[in-house]
Amino acid sequence: MKYPPVANIFAVLIAYKMETKAVNAGKLLGDALREQFIVNRTSERLQGQEGTEEIVIIGPAKASLGKVNDIYRHVLYIKHEDYTVLRNIKDFLEGFIEYSDQFKEFNIQLDFNPLSNS
Repeated sequence: MKYPPVANIFAVLIAYKMETKAVNAGKLLGDALREQFIVNRTSERLQGQEGTEEIVIIGPAKASLGKVNDIYRHVLYIKHEDYTVLRNIKDFLEGFIEYSDQFKEFNIQLDFNPLSNS
C-alpha cells in the first residue's frame, strides 16, 4: 500500500453524540462513494472510470480517538496517487452532504493528507 508522499489520502471524519448514528452515517457516505464511482466490493477498489483503478476506500472505522466529550468519531479514508481524483471525490461528498437532510446534525470534517490518523 502506498502512503504520502507517493499517494494521497483523503480523510472524512464523522462525529455525532450517538454512536450508532455516527456508524450509519459513515456507512452511508462510504456506500454513496462506492456507488458513484462503480465499486468492485470484493477488492474495495473503484473501477469503470479512467484514473479510478487505484482508488482505495478504507473504513468507515472508529477514529483513533473514538469518543471525545461524549461525541463518537468515525473515519473513512480514501487513497489515490492523483490529488485531482481525490479533489473530485471531495466535491462529490460535499454536495452529497449538503443536499442530504440526514447530515444536518453531524459534524463532518474533510481533510487531505492528514498529519494524524484522526
